[in-house]
Amino acid sequence: MKTSARAVSIFWLGASVLFVLFWAGGYSIAKLGLPFVEPMTMLAIRYGLAGLCLLPLLAVFCPALRRDPSK
Repeated sequence: MKTSARAVSIFWLGASVLFVLFWAGGYSIAKLGLPFVEPMTMLAIRYGLAGLCLLPLLAVFCPALRRDPSK
């Protein structure tokens, strides 16, 4: 499967925008959530959500994990 240079460019632009939004939003979310949740619980939730967001990328960019081991 070949991807065009434009599609790759759009992907990286979108990834950059999402990164900035998540990075900038981290302080605000922590400030709002810490009165209700312990700090370590907040970090566990944050890293868990980040891991869930990365799972689709793992499936796309690591096709070797999808290979049939019997072949």
